[in-house]
Amino acid sequence: MSGSKPCDGCGMPIEFHQSPNGKPMPVQRVRNVYIMGAEGKLEVALRSEARPGTMFVSHFETCPRASSFSRSGSKPRAIEP
Repeated sequence: MSGSKPCDGCGMPIEFHQSPNGKPMPVQRVRNVYIMGAEGKLEVALRSEARPGTMFVSHFETCPRASSFSRSGSKPRAIEP
């Protein structure tokens, strides 16, 4: 799946890609991903030769209205690409 459209909840541009279980999942492109580093400080997780390309994050994790799209009413957990 490709192309982007605004999220119906918050208006952020999102794309739909296939999740590991084969269902469409809304994602958004990110420039940087932050990880918890030493001493509880955030560090930028840089792209590497092992994982080149565009980085995405599940839009369920960032949308302020994600719970309105979930059948259970709670945010789904993040998945590993």
